[in-house]
Amino acid sequence: MDIFADRRGMRTAKSLNMLESPTAKCCHCGQIRSGSVWQPEQNPPNSLVRYSHTYCPVCLQKVLMELDSLGDDFGLEIRKAS
Repeated sequence: MDIFADRRGMRTAKSLNMLESPTAKCCHCGQIRSGSVWQPEQNPPNSLVRYSHTYCPVCLQKVLMELDSLGDDFGLEIRKAS
């Protein structure tokens, strides 16, 4: 059953916007994607927004460079994202 209770009564999942698709959030810097733009998060930490964690383009490049340098340490070749 998709009903959440609070101290004053009952609310449906629809009224809590839980049925909307999740918001993409960078797992490294915490920025969120709005369309094709990455920006700082505007919602307070206790909001009911659902997140799908990924990397923004800037952090992805940083992580790939870190992985590439680790590959050098272990004699491995890490493929670069195109």
